[in-house]
Amino acid sequence: NGVSLEDAYKLIRQELDIFTSEQIDNRQLKKVKNKIISSIIFQDMSVLNKAMNLALHELIDDANNINIEINNYTCITKKDIQRVSKLIFSENNCSILYYKAS
Repeated sequence: NGVSLEDAYKLIRQELDIFTSEQIDNRQLKKVKNKIISSIIFQDMSVLNKAMNLALHELIDDANNINIEINNYTCITKKDIQRVSKLIFSENNCSILYYKAS
């Protein structure tokens, strides 16, 4: 009847280990950055979205941060992604809940 939950977890853990141990290539990183930048630019074409983004930035910290948002994304490096992924996907950071239908 398919894969056991324990085996599924092991497979997911293997993929996460690969993701945290290997750096993404430049092409992948550039592709993701371009998607984020184009998304931000197209969002700001609507006055309502622009106002909501300004309000969100002001709520979080400072509305002026909207002017450096794209730069914040373009500055991310492969090493940054690997460092943060190791923190987030650490086995010590993991909680497992096996939910079995009755």
